[in-house]
Amino acid sequence: MVLLRRLPDFGEEVELPWPRAGDELFAPADDVWLNAHIGAFRGDSYTIGYKAAGDVLVDHVAQHEIEADTLVFPIVFCYRQYLELLLKGVLSDARKYYEIENVALVSHSLMVPWEDLRTLLTRRWPESQGI
Repeated sequence: MVLLRRLPDFGEEVELPWPRAGDELFAPADDVWLNAHIGAFRGDSYTIGYKAAGDVLVDHVAQHEIEADTLVFPIVFCYRQYLELLLKGVLSDARKYYEIENVALVSHSLMVPWEDLRTLLTRRWPESQGI
């Protein structure tokens, strides 16, 4: 079986103009209820959003018993991104607790925040060195 990749057929009546200077990728919707409010709490919302998106995709596959093969990678990506952001958030909190300068991690490795966090966790709970 060969899967062909095609662009959706929008029909001839749909105009799809090229982007122009000054176009906004993210702009407010006319209906205020359709706007995302991400202001000061962006960090937690960002983290929780990936977990929620993974849950929605898993529920969709479970309810419809279809698309498991095509949605497995987006599902794994959402949960992995959730885990990365969660680790970085807990590490940030631990650094604040110990009054350590909080430097932004640019790596997407899960081991980078985990190793730093593990050090601070064993500092706080030395009896749990087996983690």
